[in-house]
Amino acid sequence: MLIPTKTRNAKIRKTLISSSKPRRISVILRSRQHTAPGSLARGLLRPGGVRGTIDTAELEIRSAPSSTMARSAQPGLCRRDTMHLQTYFSVIVPTHKRPMLLRRALQSIRSQSAPTGLEIIVVSDAADADTDAVCAELLTSADIYARRNGQPGPSASRNLGLSLAKGRHVLLLDDDDAWHPGLLEQLHAQAPVRQGDPVYANCTVVKERRLPQGPEQMGEVLLNLAGQLTEDVYVKNQIHMSCFAFPRALLQGIMFDTFMRAYEDWDFLLSVFDRQMPVHVPIVGSRVFEVDDDTSDRRGSSQSAIDFNAVLDYLYVYRRHPAPSEAVRQKRAELMRICGISVSSDML
Repeated sequence: MLIPTKTRNAKIRKTLISSSKPRRISVILRSRQHTAPGSLARGLLRPGGVRGTIDTAELEIRSAPSSTMARSAQPGLCRRDTMHLQTYFSVIVPTHKRPMLLRRALQSIRSQSAPTGLEIIVVSDAADADTDAVCAELLTSADIYARRNGQPGPSASRNLGLSLAKGRHVLLLDDDDAWHPGLLEQLHAQAPVRQGDPVYANCTVVKERRLPQGPEQMGEVLLNLAGQLTEDVYVKNQIHMSCFAFPRALLQGIMFDTFMRAYEDWDFLLSVFDRQMPVHVPIVGSRVFEVDDDTSDRRGSSQSAIDFNAVLDYLYVYRRHPAPSEAVRQKRAELMRICGISVSSDML
């Protein structure tokens, strides 16, 4: 199956700022339990140190004339209301201290000629002045820049993004990936999208080196993913997360598992597929950037994806998402056997 190595392979390796400024919020995550997206963020820290509440219907946010979170603002609350009634696409971008790569991702989104409303939701899991500067430059009043506390990692950041999203369709983009020009315009024209179905598009995989002065691209290959999403996705992942566009209604109650060491993207996707399988649309969507040498700035290491804990995570996914057929059960058992684990297919 064609799948970028970034999503790990079959061998088991792998915030309302007034004016034109983005709305900035700092979120205090009070609970790490598995809850619905609308209740994930229990508290909102507004400028001046006052906590308010946050849910999927309304945000109480103190407007701030400053481009930095630390600077105080005059009292006043703003609502997310009519400006979001026409939002068609929400894109969620989790980030962690990678401002140069985040700039590339946001520029690729900002350059889209979207025929309908678009909101960008950037969620950072760490305080970083350079990330603040990139968001202040590239986000607008229709967007959200949230900075949360708690355990670092993309899962909790994506969950917060999902709880804030107001678009009819949701897309997820890693901070080190990007979109091809015209993606949103082409997506909006697709019949399945207009009908409210989940879809996935083709992508390109870009090999690059990440040097101090910036990334250096080595080559780019197109992946035609037509027909590549099959029931074998219940054996191992097949399609990169950035290739999908989901109706937001379909995602209600689904969250990324913040306790998984690996494969949380795949686990999330299977939760969606359990409800409805996406259909392929013949457009080129994302650019998935991969680094194969020691210039990689990915968190963690490849070793963490090939040790016994990774096998346990695979088994965890299997137990959460029963095989849809006997053939899939047999393929799961064979994959575990290759990894040195003997498991009866009736347990998979």
